[in-house]
Amino acid sequence: MDERIKKIANYYGKESQLDILQEECAELVQAISKYRRGGSFKLTLEEIADVEIMIEQIKYLNTAAENQMIEKIRDGKLDRQIQRIINQQEEEND
Repeated sequence: MDERIKKIANYYGKESQLDILQEECAELVQAISKYRRGGSFKLTLEEIADVEIMIEQIKYLNTAAENQMIEKIRDGKLDRQIQRIINQQEEEND
């Protein structure tokens, strides 16, 4: 992990960085909306980077158990979506 992520996360702490993550997510939503209305995709890319940085900080500040839970939930969501795609493809081929 990037040492700068750790330094920033340690300095501000989890609660503060959760607040910033929330703000960055809202900014990403706005950037996507602007892009969909004909704006530049560059702003969306910048906001994606901001959200990724904040998520990395939160994951660094989490306990190992919390991060394991995130991975388990993530895997389940990915598996369900893949199954939906398979089901949809089968329906299209019938």
